[in-house]
Amino acid sequence: MILQVEDLSYKIGSTWILRGVSFNLSRGEFAGIIGPNGAGKTTLIKAIVGDLSDYAGRIKVTGRVGYLPQNPERNRDFPISVREVVAMGLYKERGPFKRFSKSEWNRVDALLKTTGIEELGKRRAGTLSGGEYQRLMLARALVSSPELLILDEPEAGVDEMGKSSFYRLLEKLKNEKNMGILMVSHDIGMVFEACDTIMCINKTLHCHTSADMISPEQLQSAFSSDLDLFIRSRDHFEREHRL
Repeated sequence: MILQVEDLSYKIGSTWILRGVSFNLSRGEFAGIIGPNGAGKTTLIKAIVGDLSDYAGRIKVTGRVGYLPQNPERNRDFPISVREVVAMGLYKERGPFKRFSKSEWNRVDALLKTTGIEELGKRRAGTLSGGEYQRLMLARALVSSPELLILDEPEAGVDEMGKSSFYRLLEKLKNEKNMGILMVSHDIGMVFEACDTIMCINKTLHCHTSADMISPEQLQSAFSSDLDLFIRSRDHFEREHRL
């Protein structure tokens, strides 16, 4: 197991944001997290990556974590290149004040190629399109060679063609590196298409099962507070599984 979450609970005042969430994630597993707005999905991610500490329960991560947050910030006017942004992902393991070695720059350039933006290496990061910037942030998350990659709504600001390409890249990374991937997404159709397992969360974990085993009843249970989103999820599910 690369990730174990046991009885995770978190509340603000008397309001439960998450309650009794437990699951395991294996190496080589691509898990998609779905649920209505306000279901606690991003709170769960923040707890796993260490941005939230005052929760009850236990989280155990075995190995390094790469993290692509929701709507990563960027200053369009800041004069930093694409290569330099990726290299900044190495600061945690080697500190910010040492000169990068040739092997580290080679590592950066290899990831720019892997993520399909090698020709943008010298461009200023703030000039990239939404899809290009997401690939840049993915390269930065990968530069520390993580065993677990966590993404919070990575499709935000990316067009449909870009989304499909981005998810194919994640699938390739999972297979080549035997990496565990945990992803929050509102793109239900793409989650069913791309992910091995699906986690339905609405304050608590309603199910964590393979995409072809999830039932309409489990979806309805998770999305009961967001009927429109549930209906779209159900329609996609029924089309794909011909129920």
